[in-house]
Amino acid sequence: MSQKRIKLTDLIPDDCNFNKGTDLGRELLDKSLKELGAGRSILLDKNNRIVAGNKTVEQALLSGFTKVRIIDSDGKNLIAVLRTDVDLDSPQGRKLALADNSVTQADLVWDDKKLADMAQKFGIDLSEWKMKIAKLVADKDNKVQTIINDEKELKLVFTPEQYSFVLNALRRYGDDFTQSILKVLKIDE
Repeated sequence: MSQKRIKLTDLIPDDCNFNKGTDLGRELLDKSLKELGAGRSILLDKNNRIVAGNKTVEQALLSGFTKVRIIDSDGKNLIAVLRTDVDLDSPQGRKLALADNSVTQADLVWDDKKLADMAQKFGIDLSEWKMKIAKLVADKDNKVQTIINDEKELKLVFTPEQYSFVLNALRRYGDDFTQSILKVLKIDE
């Protein structure tokens, strides 16, 4: 495997990224990059176009990163990023793990139109993917519904400081669902 370093600005963003991202996701990613540095890798195609990690590259540029190290791969080996300055069983290590999972959860909003357009254009069968995504959403809906149906539990789960996070997370479920949550939370948008 060969490696090279190039300017971060030489990477080409995906003009059909399926993830719209969120303000909260960008905020968490910015905080993570500034406080903890880069953790997870990104994925490029053979033309330096970003397959995965578009939001990370955008935020890295805004955070002052200028270079990217590229490791060539044919997809037959996993590539791990070894942070020689981090021990998982340290405050920095655990904070990095938390940041990675938090950004992943907070920054995903599917662009259904782009997803459908690319599926049609490239003949991608989304049925298996959609079924798994639908189950995930259903599982989340059931958990949220359980919380909503028990106002005592709702008060224990959500503090006033968490409302903006909750609202951003709920927006992806659609207007009717979000409005019912807002009504229970007694929040006017």
